[in-house]
Amino acid sequence: MFLIILAMPVFLGLICLRPAQARAAGATLPLELQGQAGDKEVTLNWNDPNDQSDLAGYRIIYSRKPCLSFEPPNYLGLLNTEVTSEQTIGGLDDDTHYFFEIARVESGGVISGESNIIVLEPQDLNPPITNLTTDPNIPQGLAGWFTVTPNIYLRADETAVTFYQWNLVSDDGWQKYSQALVAPEGESTLYYYSVDAEGNTENVKWQVFKVDTIAPPAPGLSGTLSQGNSALLSWTETDDVSNFEVWQILPTSVLIAQVPGDQLSYLVGNLSAQTGYQFEIVAYDLAGNKTDSNIISMEVPAPQVVTTVSSPVSLSSPSSVAVISSPRKITPAIGEGISIVAQAPTPTPQAIETPQKVKGAQTTSQGNSRTGWNRLLIALSVLIIAAAVAVGGYYGYEWMNSKPDQRKDRPKKDSRW
Repeated sequence: MFLIILAMPVFLGLICLRPAQARAAGATLPLELQGQAGDKEVTLNWNDPNDQSDLAGYRIIYSRKPCLSFEPPNYLGLLNTEVTSEQTIGGLDDDTHYFFEIARVESGGVISGESNIIVLEPQDLNPPITNLTTDPNIPQGLAGWFTVTPNIYLRADETAVTFYQWNLVSDDGWQKYSQALVAPEGESTLYYYSVDAEGNTENVKWQVFKVDTIAPPAPGLSGTLSQGNSALLSWTETDDVSNFEVWQILPTSVLIAQVPGDQLSYLVGNLSAQTGYQFEIVAYDLAGNKTDSNIISMEVPAPQVVTTVSSPVSLSSPSSVAVISSPRKITPAIGEGISIVAQAPTPTPQAIETPQKVKGAQTTSQGNSRTGWNRLLIALSVLIIAAAVAVGGYYGYEWMNSKPDQRKDRPKKDSRW
């Protein structure tokens, strides 16, 4: 029994060295193999103390078991390299033991100088990478705002546990991610990271979410006519408004202007008379949500025509023409006393200025003033005539009194006196 136990290692060694027995004889010194494990890969380097003149390359074999069998699944590969002293082998599983051996390949394919066997275990040294996606995948609003509440998904690129927290000030602290997250209303920051099975921890990442699904309150619109053909539009102040749009609805739909959120009135000019107009204000918030105001109707009336009627100039009729009578001519008759001969009055029409056509409208007061002046001139003419008659009568009377004797000696005629 004791002999069986002693012979077992030799027997196992013969089994494990079966590939080595198939190698060609005549090898010189064995190669010295070293290596270092990485993440899903290993790097081998060796020292070949033999003559390089007959060297064609190197053969590397590796397996998950200590017996480097050329049969699967233990045998993983045979790599014929060029003349070099280092080789990296990737595509390995982490946390798995691998056994490696290298040998010389001389001219003619002769294998010699098999190296020592080393064991390497690739390790996962890299932290996981967490990818964040949303549904919808991009913001629908302006300036990166979501106008529809997004669902948030966190996925690591390997088996890992993912943690998250909102704004780093939540009372719940870090939470383990298990299902889609829902972003809260407003502006918030999501922090997250993942840890893999080997304990590799990802650096904390973050992303800002801006969610606004509520439209601003509707402004109240009113308007008044201004400056004849203009409309002054005014509206009430509302919260969370970034800008307003001024729209003409009728007679045609036209965007008139865009004004900032702190402006609460706008003057629309050059409106057509006797035309119906409708206006509306649209309020926008930062996310692009909008709300329409009430619609108002306005109409510019027809322009008023102002007519000034001038008073007609009153012209005197022919019957009202002033007649100036010449004073009576007193002629003494020889032997018959004084004979007063009444000379036929010669009508002398007063020169009346012909009214001229005045450009523009004359007021009533101007017409009355001209009529008053005409009457004043007629009155002055009458006074002058009366004064002349009085003076003529006075001197005639004095002249008659200065001839008394002649009146007494004159024979009387029954026909005159």
